[in-house]
Amino acid sequence: MEKGVVRVPAAVGEVLRIIGGQPGLWFAGTHFGVHALDAGTKRAAAVTVDRVRHDIRDVPGMLVLSAHQGHAYRLIDGAVLDQDDPPVWDVVEGEEARQAWRSVSAWFAASAPNVPELYEMLQLKREIGRRVPSWAADIESP
Repeated sequence: MEKGVVRVPAAVGEVLRIIGGQPGLWFAGTHFGVHALDAGTKRAAAVTVDRVRHDIRDVPGMLVLSAHQGHAYRLIDGAVLDQDDPPVWDVVEGEEARQAWRSVSAWFAASAPNVPELYEMLQLKREIGRRVPSWAADIESP
């Protein structure tokens, strides 16, 4: 498998089912999904993990969930991929890696966009003549 994992936890499959392979509004500006994350992303994440203090037990077997600007990653330790809803790690270049969410479900819930706030921002952008981001279509009706 190109992602270099032997199993994908059920909760990860459910996240992909809910929002699909394209992040749209949910992970705007972040590489997420089956097509956006590849072996190169995993190698970059592994280098970042190796350069920070961490307690990840299986770096080669880890599953990268998202990558942001090549220096911040959300991932699952390869040693716990057999769990249905394993913990998610936050790894940022130059910082300590930490287990930031107790589960994939908790990470996904914490990542939810604040739609009312974003809608207000879109209205303001229009009023002052600024470019509207592509994800605007995700929260506006036709």
